[in-house]
Amino acid sequence: MAGGLVPGTAEAVDSGRHLTDVSSLAVSRAAFPGLLATFAQQGPRTELFTPMRDLLDRAVAEGYADDGLSRLVDLLTA
Repeated sequence: MAGGLVPGTAEAVDSGRHLTDVSSLAVSRAAFPGLLATFAQQGPRTELFTPMRDLLDRAVAEGYADDGLSRLVDLLTA
């Protein structure tokens, strides 16, 4: 599943084309509260994922809702 993740992300970052046919940032953002709730119910701590939630919120607020997760790399360097 993750075999193409790094090369695909690198290609998207290099090209500036953050397309996805799997899950947009808006979909990931919408799913994130459920993910955090599940972690809280199962016991794992969620501190590691709070910055990811904040980054997804920022990406959607800045107009990148339809992009793929590779867009987050650009936001980490901006």
